Amino acid sequence: FFDDYLPCDTAVVFQTPGNDSIKPFTEAKALSAGWHWDIPTYERRGHGYVFSSRHTNEESAIKEVEEYIDEPVTDVRTIKYRPYKVQNSWQFNCVAVGLASNFIEPLEATSIAATIEQCRLLCSYLPTYKPNSGVQQHGYLKVFDSIFDNLLTMVSMHYVTDRRDSPMWVEQQNANRTELLNFLIEMFKYRGPENHDLNLTGYELFSSNHFWHVAQGQGLISVEGCMDGVLANDSPVSCQQRIMDVRNNRAQAGRELPHRTVLKRAHREYAEKRAEWHFDDFGGILIPRLEQ
Repeated sequence: FFDDYLPCDTAVVFQTPGNDSIKPFTEAKALSAGWHWDIPTYERRGHGYVFSSRHTNEESAIKEVEEYIDEPVTDVRTIKYRPYKVQNSWQFNCVAVGLASNFIEPLEATSIAATIEQCRLLCSYLPTYKPNSGVQQHGYLKVFDSIFDNLLTMVSMHYVTDRRDSPMWVEQQNANRTELLNFLIEMFKYRGPENHDLNLTGYELFSSNHFWHVAQGQGLISVEGCMDGVLANDSPVSCQQRIMDVRNNRAQAGRELPHRTVLKRAHREYAEKRAEWHFDDFGGILIPRLEQ
């Protein structure tokens, strides 16, 4: 178990009605004892408050999230969990994948993607698997350990922060961290992450670009250190141009159509196309409707 790396162990899950404004992304917001997710869909919004039961309880968590979203919370489902990894997930001719082998927490929604990577990895060993031979198991478990370490490091990085507005966040100042995370935090004093800083075998979910985004958001990357590295390869003029390009891209994104408008158009076009096509009797595949 990895309770000493990650503080949260409980989630309250619920839904609220949708509204006219649909954000084209999932929003995650840190609260006093964990974090809240808000997933907008066409008809409703899916919510969850993932929190540490050592720092709050279900009743207080629901009250806090009600105040945050300014809506009543009803029909709550409570889910308790512990971050874990099965020590030896391949034994004899049985391999545990997905939730049978590991779980971190809901942050970054890693479970489905990690399961796919486990299956893809397993496919590289099964064709040559021989009973009573441990070399395939050893190879698989070695890469799987790297996959899990990559996941745990990325999710743990979200809790490395200077927040001191609640007991849980104060406690995170001295929480245990993976060896890789400790290395990266020290490296961020001089520059951002690069792929060779990570243990990448080709099956990990997060590369240096992902760590860049999170570390920058958490304020872990030294601006001065990064500028020294950039100016060593670029002139101040080209650095300024990079900044302008980012600003222009953001301005362009702000002029895009509202997400609900885009979805309505997609629904209408699908409905028009659906009138011209029909489902076949085998597998429910859309095929052109033929004239009689």
